[in-house]
Parts: sequence; C-alpha cells; structure tokens
Amino acid sequence: MQGPAFSLIRFAVPVLVAAFACGCAATNLVEYSSLNPELTYSGRCRVAIAVHDARPRVVSGESSQSLVGEVASSSVQRVPLTIAGGHPLSEITADALIKVFSVKGFDVVRIRTTPTDSSKTILDKVNTAGADHGIVITINEWWSSVLKNAALVYDLTLVLYDSKGAVLVEVSEQGNKAFGMEVEEAEETSTEDLGWGAVPESPDPSVEEPSMGDQDAFADEATATEAAPATEKTETKTEETEAATDEVEAATDEAEADAVDLNHEIFLFYQQLVGGMLNDPRMPKLMNRFDTGKTQEKPSPTEEPLAPAGTF
Repeated sequence: MQGPAFSLIRFAVPVLVAAFACGCAATNLVEYSSLNPELTYSGRCRVAIAVHDARPRVVSGESSQSLVGEVASSSVQRVPLTIAGGHPLSEITADALIKVFSVKGFDVVRIRTTPTDSSKTILDKVNTAGADHGIVITINEWWSSVLKNAALVYDLTLVLYDSKGAVLVEVSEQGNKAFGMEVEEAEETSTEDLGWGAVPESPDPSVEEPSMGDQDAFADEATATEAAPATEKTETKTEETEAATDEVEAATDEAEADAVDLNHEIFLFYQQLVGGMLNDPRMPKLMNRFDTGKTQEKPSPTEEPLAPAGTF
C-alpha cells in the first residue's frame, strides 16, 4: 500500500507516539476552582461583573485559557501547568466574584468575555447590562515557572465603573514573586579553620622519613595500592551507580512534592491579590452599600426648596 492513505498513516503514527509521550503533561494540574476571595462589605445595588483574560499568549491563540505556567516533570522536562478540569482562569475568577458578591446581598449580572474582546467591547457590554456599577478585572499576565523553586510573573487590573461607564476606581497589581526560595546564610570561615598562617607542626624525630632515592621504602605502600582486584572495583562502581540513581529518584520525588506545595502557594497568592483589589477602601464608599434597586441621582443642595418662613 503506497497510496495517499499509506502516506497519511505513516504521518499519523509519529504524531500519535509524540502525543502519548507527552501524556504526562495531564498530571501537572493545579486546583483553582476553590477560589474564594473575601469581600468585607455588603450592598443592595446591581453590579455587572466581567473578567477578561488578556494574556498575550492567550489572545494570540498560542495557549489555552486554562494554562497558567510550566512545571518540571519526573524527567526534568518543562511541561504545561494547567487548571484542573480545563476551566479558563477568567471563568473561575468570574464564578468566584459572582458568588461572593451575591452572598453579600448584591444583585449580580455576569458579563461574558473572550480573549480577543477589546476594552471598548467589554465596556459596551457592561453599560448595556443596566447595572448601577460595573467591575472589570483584566488578567494581563499570570505565568509561573515551577521547578524546585518557583517564579511568578503577574499583572492584574480592576476597574470600577458607574452606571454611565465613567471610571470610579482603578487598582493594579503587578510584579515578579519568588516562591520556595530559602535564603542561605553564608558561613564565615576563619583563617585558623583553613590553616592559613598556622605554624606547621614539628616532625616527630622518632619517625624516619624515606629519602627520594630509597625505592624500597615505598615498596609496601605501592604493592597495597595496586593490588585491588578488578571484581572489587566493578562492585564498587556498581554500588556507586545505584546510589547515584537512588539519589536522583529521591531528588525527583522531592522536587515533585515541592512543586505541588508551590502551586498551592501561588494559587493562594492569586486569591489574595483578587481579594485585595475587591476590598480597596474606595470600593464600599462608592457602591452605595445600602441602596435598593437602581441608584437615583439626588438634587443638589441649591435645588432643594427653602423652608417656609417661621419654621425651623
């Protein structure tokens, strides 16, 4: 069989093999579905909530919305780190926000977004929701590289809009953060420990040192040194190889266990960042905490009628 079908099969086999070889990537999952940022205020107004995944690699289509970084596998190769269940990071974040605002008494409207949406498109969706306020969280970057230690690059923005689309509050969190890095204290070693400047010990006069020309004086030492049987050398090498293999496996297991803990720390840091933005001190003051229904504009003091003469 040499036709097009054979060529297709011949091409497909290596692809399938590569796919199965990379199957281990599915084990590198991190749990984000328990995201539950704390909200410290309550309210009765209507809030539209949108979360936009604007990470460049996601917008370009290079990465899925559930990809949050990379982690080392048991073979010390970098493989994708994805959210368990394949849920998009923006979707999980929106779910969490809707839950906490609803629990606090707000009437919540969900605004659906796609990575390719522009800021204007998202704002138009918020404005047409008929809400008192709109909250838009943009994930500009969220990427962790986890080996024995972890490095995180993050860039999050929250914007609070009024019912007409005007910006009331804007909060940003961005930077680089290391996880699992232990600061090692340098051990100072004195010159005495190193032997620098120490006075050499006087040789014992009762011990005669052989002269360079006395070959018989080194005969016993030379014989003892070169007499090791080949089998003993082989056994020693084998034991050393096995010990080295055990050390590598132990180090790999330890690294994988550390990676799990580091991923959880990174998740908790994400929850902390989102909660910190939601609880910006300006937020509860501007969101009419105890309003019911639509917010109504109050007349200015100059437009209020004057009290009749003779009244207090």
